[in-house]
Amino acid sequence: MLISRSIARKLVATSTAAVAFVMLYEVTAFDSRFAARQAEEQENTAPPAPGLKLRFTATAYCKGTTTASGVNVRTGIAAADPDLLPVGSVIEVDKSGDRYNVIYTIMDTGPLV
Repeated sequence: MLISRSIARKLVATSTAAVAFVMLYEVTAFDSRFAARQAEEQENTAPPAPGLKLRFTATAYCKGTTTASGVNVRTGIAAADPDLLPVGSVIEVDKSGDRYNVIYTIMDTGPLV
């Protein structure tokens, strides 16, 4: 055999094989679930503009005594998805009846938000 007689040829063949294996190992393969997740993220990446009226459904809960921001639970604070409304955002609710038509500060995130 031609390779078995020369040390230099053996080193070149071994180095080439090692580089090829490393390059194959570093390849990222994308499946259909990844592509679907990327499409969803691209559709929902733009945060709402300040002052924009949004339609949403709200639920109320009180679990524990401290919010995600570290403040105690009290009237006037709300929980939201931090990707949509970051902690510290201020919202005004004006369509759910007089009892809840108040300005709220987002100070908590929840497991089901």
